[in-house]
Amino acid sequence: MESGKSFNPMAEWQKLVTKWEHQINDFSTKISQREEFSAMMNETSKVSLVAQKQFSEYMDKLLKTMHVPSLSKIGEINDRLDRIEESLDRIAQMLANTGAAAPASKADAPAPARTRKPAKKAS
Repeated sequence: MESGKSFNPMAEWQKLVTKWEHQINDFSTKISQREEFSAMMNETSKVSLVAQKQFSEYMDKLLKTMHVPSLSKIGEINDRLDRIEESLDRIAQMLANTGAAAPASKADAPAPARTRKPAKKAS
């Protein structure tokens, strides 16, 4: 037996992982500096963007066919409702400020004057 040193599996595992990470980083650096890698990444980005656009268009058509609004249409509807609510709030505030609120019920409304006389009976 060795005196003073004991085997620590966690420390050995950490050394192995650290060494492996450094090797992966060195390899990645070498690969990413090549011109072919840059060209491939550009093409991959272009293909990804085209695929996203086509998927979005397909989903819009599918939702339209099913008569279901898309997320953007729901957002537009929400914006319109917000503007309508703001307009109603302004109208209610103007009415409250002028005191021109409508009567609460028909019983509170003034009755029209009765000026018409009944017709005379013909003899």
